Amino acid sequence: MGIIRLLLALSVLIGHIGGLFGYKLVDPPVAVELFFIISGFYMAMILSEKYNSYSLFITNRFLKIYPAYLVVVLITLVSSAVYFLTTHNYESGMVGKIISARDKIPGSSLAAILLTNITIFGQDLLLFLKANGHSRLLFTTNFQDSNPVLIRLLVVPQAWSIALELMFYLIAPFLNKLKTIPLLLIGAVSLSIKIALYKNGLVNDPWTYRFFPAELLFFILGISSYRFYKSDWFAAISAKLTYRWSTVLYISFLVVIFAFSPMLGDHFQLTLLMAGFSFILPFIFEKFKRVRLDKKIGDFSYELYIAHEFCIYTLLNVFNKFNHHVEVNKVLVIIGTVVFSYGLSVLVTQKIDRFRQNRLKQTAKPASSPAVLQSA
Repeated sequence: MGIIRLLLALSVLIGHIGGLFGYKLVDPPVAVELFFIISGFYMAMILSEKYNSYSLFITNRFLKIYPAYLVVVLITLVSSAVYFLTTHNYESGMVGKIISARDKIPGSSLAAILLTNITIFGQDLLLFLKANGHSRLLFTTNFQDSNPVLIRLLVVPQAWSIALELMFYLIAPFLNKLKTIPLLLIGAVSLSIKIALYKNGLVNDPWTYRFFPAELLFFILGISSYRFYKSDWFAAISAKLTYRWSTVLYISFLVVIFAFSPMLGDHFQLTLLMAGFSFILPFIFEKFKRVRLDKKIGDFSYELYIAHEFCIYTLLNVFNKFNHHVEVNKVLVIIGTVVFSYGLSVLVTQKIDRFRQNRLKQTAKPASSPAVLQSA
């Protein structure tokens, strides 16, 4: 599933630069929710086949997430500090924005926001709060109705979705132990919350895809997808599916996701897309679980996601000074982001991964496939 993961990360990148030659892949909100489904699938797999210890699972997941994130935070702050010292611009650049916010946000609240930049936890909550310009932060249904907009004080603003991932990791071992019926009931409650938000007029960002109780549905879809993968039904279907037809199925669904999903504005159509993706995921995993190239391609999808905002801001500022061809500059940004992310993966994440895998091997459950080890 490496190719799909990378394409989803590229979808977010292309969406955040306003499209490329007038075209987008998957809309960023849909791409994020598809990531949640994949995450649910992988977490159910490694919890079922690899981990005996809750603490080992949690610490290994944190070791997977934090090193690359903290490197991006550090690089962003250093470059922003240099920019501020040379321009004294309080409106652009993270350091200038944080200094400017001191007069608009109480010290304790600003300290809490800065803490979320380190821990990641709580970054999603800033999307439901606003600064009232006086003494405290208030709940809001529109995070843009704030001065300053709190999410703009995040060094890595897209990490709000990683905050949701981390919350899922904390409860994933418990969800994975549930029988299928109770698990589906929790999924139904999550879906009901999503529908209730929509029915009560909360149809805009952040309610559409950033509210964890409503987004838990997609993680549960991923867990259910893994259970289907281990079922006799999947074995029977896959036994009848020839290599040629599995390839046709795979390519057809890729075309639907990456070519036509931006045209799906109807909630019912998007629901069908998510359900279809959950059903097809086991077949995609089975087809590519031993393909090393696919794994290598997907290995730096997280780094691309976590670093893309920094790369967009930095590289566009540089390229726009020398070249006025907007679309060409976007292509250069995409190339630069891919190169930077791959380097981050090789120099940071893959080195930490060796340590993670050594920890896992000491307590691993027997007879696990290479694909499971790679995902752990």
